[in-house]
Amino acid sequence: MSKLIKNDEPVMIVSPKLAVLLGDADKAIILQQIDYWLEHSNNIRDGYKWVYNSVADWQKQFLWISPSTLTRKLKSLEDQGLLITGNYNKRKFDKTKWYRIDYDEFNKIEKAFSQNDITNTREYTDNNTDIINSNKFDYNEFIEWFNELADKNFRNVETNRQYIKDLLNDGYTKEDIVNVIEYKVNEWKDSEEMNKYLRFSTLLSPNNFERYLQDAKEFLPSEPQKKKEKSSAKREKRKVDPIDELIYKNKLFLEKFPDNEIVREKLEDLEQIRDELNRLSE
Repeated sequence: MSKLIKNDEPVMIVSPKLAVLLGDADKAIILQQIDYWLEHSNNIRDGYKWVYNSVADWQKQFLWISPSTLTRKLKSLEDQGLLITGNYNKRKFDKTKWYRIDYDEFNKIEKAFSQNDITNTREYTDNNTDIINSNKFDYNEFIEWFNELADKNFRNVETNRQYIKDLLNDGYTKEDIVNVIEYKVNEWKDSEEMNKYLRFSTLLSPNNFERYLQDAKEFLPSEPQKKKEKSSAKREKRKVDPIDELIYKNKLFLEKFPDNEIVREKLEDLEQIRDELNRLSE
């Protein structure tokens, strides 16, 4: 029997429910691994256990994830409030990050997820992220939108779709891609020198995208304030109706986890039911 199948090395097993909650099997494995090391950690600072590693050292535990992708997934867990980072290094120039899990925040998210009555025990494979993100993305609609916005004539072919798939599988969202394209089209469309670079191979290249996204975000409205205003408006408008209530809860959940396709599918089903009931009542 192959040593790759049966050996003495530790085996990482992803929790299906955690993968569904996070919308990403790799992030679930990363969080589980950090939890494992926290249990065995003797590094206590400010009343909490911490673990620390450079991205290169973490990557040795997740060999199938590239360093750049691992960095993004760790950052995504930070942005979701599940990972807290610190710097307790003795030398000031040492920028190695220390990590701990915010278990209180995780419990809140888990509770919100459970309240949506979403259960799915689908088994995740190495390609599950590609299946979830890629199959639900309307490439034809997106490419037509891009052509109209940038005055281009790109086709819905695999070469162009692959740039989008790669970004989705690296943890970026459709909103990230839209923001970059809108920002760069606004910047380059009227420039004779730069207009030729309004193409997927430039805009969605892994070498450029993170930098373009950071530039685009500087020109976006404050997200916390925008989300706060949206949530406030939703509370004022929502009706005391079981379906509307479920739609409202799912939308709130997606504001924090926009990539969770399981919740998004449930939301779409609920909205279709509501629209059909409204149509019948007219």
